Amino acid sequence: MDQQAKTWEKTYRDRGYPDVRIQPFLESSKNGKIVAKFQIHEGSRLFIQKILFSGHRHMPSQEIEAVTELKPRPSWGSPNPANCFDSEKGQEDMKKIADLFQNRGFLDVKVNCERQTEAGGLTLRYHIQEGERYGVEKITVEGMRYFKETELLRELREKSQDQEIFDPLHLKMIRADGLLRGRPYSVHGLQASIETLQNLYGQHGFREARISSRILEAGETQQALRVHFEIQEGEQYFVDRVD
Repeated sequence: MDQQAKTWEKTYRDRGYPDVRIQPFLESSKNGKIVAKFQIHEGSRLFIQKILFSGHRHMPSQEIEAVTELKPRPSWGSPNPANCFDSEKGQEDMKKIADLFQNRGFLDVKVNCERQTEAGGLTLRYHIQEGERYGVEKITVEGMRYFKETELLRELREKSQDQEIFDPLHLKMIRADGLLRGRPYSVHGLQASIETLQNLYGQHGFREARISSRILEAGETQQALRVHFEIQEGEQYFVDRVD
């Protein structure tokens, strides 16, 4: 019964009822049977009329809105589930906005959403506190025996652009540029750099190589970071024969 109630609640939310609550209960009938009943509190039907952003200085609102799943109801055509406010989708959208800023170097960004009911629909106001921008001041590598540090740093500098990585927040493969000295720090950039080193070792037979990373303060300011990679090469494998 609880699972059925949750299923129906999702159907209601997808149709514009964000505050719906369905309470299942059992009741005895006159013939001695137990009857399952559901008490439904629909709440108000709300479609998103506007999405507004404030507090951001380094990114246009259109770029921020592009990553959100919830969208304003169009003035033409029929509404769809993306135009209906859902608290779970709202939480996910705040994470996606924060992720967008963190991948531009704003690691301390904070995002919250204010919901306002106005004539004609619902307005979502996202308040963004960017914080300071973090940059890569230095990249170091240790633990390698097969390669020299200068060779690995050159690989990161020349081959880490446009790497394919998995984005766990959006659950899809994306393209990202690796970290470079003097550029903003990003989580996707770190993944791309690790993938670059992993590919290099794989091409030379180190199929069990493990790359880990640490982020350290590198300069006089907290926002200047040193990215440190630690290599565990493992064994180098060769092809004995091909049948």
